[in-house]
Amino acid sequence: MLPRLLARRQVISSVRTLSTASARITAPTFVARPRMSGAPSLAGRSFASSSRTNYEKGELSMSKYHDLADESMDRLLESLEEIVETAEGAEDWEVDYSSGVLTLKVGEHGTYVINKQPPNMQIWLSSPTSGPKRYDYTNDDGGLWFYTRDNQSLKNLLDEELKAILGKPVDVQA
Repeated sequence: MLPRLLARRQVISSVRTLSTASARITAPTFVARPRMSGAPSLAGRSFASSSRTNYEKGELSMSKYHDLADESMDRLLESLEEIVETAEGAEDWEVDYSSGVLTLKVGEHGTYVINKQPPNMQIWLSSPTSGPKRYDYTNDDGGLWFYTRDNQSLKNLLDEELKAILGKPVDVQA
């Protein structure tokens, strides 16, 4: 409450009165204040578009979608199980595949959930690091699942995030 009151007083005290021949007009005066040290800055950040390939959605029949998605889910399960069994630092991780939902618990880092979405012909991912994403299939690069908003493949995202958690490269097959 006190900070709001002080902020209001600052605005009121910075109101300047302008006079014209027929009327008096008051308008607020805004003064740029220096940025507090330690506050985030956009200076030096790059907002250029990614160098990733711009993938295009492939045309799929429903049966082709199921075949491709099932193959991908099976490859994901196998590669994630291998990572959990062999990677140093993944001792408390757990992989489960039940009723079409693949769950990877990565200890204190959270849980990944990956599942098919047949009505949209997509694979959905919920990541404790990057949040929810919906992957479409493309025939580009030999066929892969990619996120249309950033053109990153499901494989690359999992490789990057799991590498960041484990501290060493992994090779997830999707």
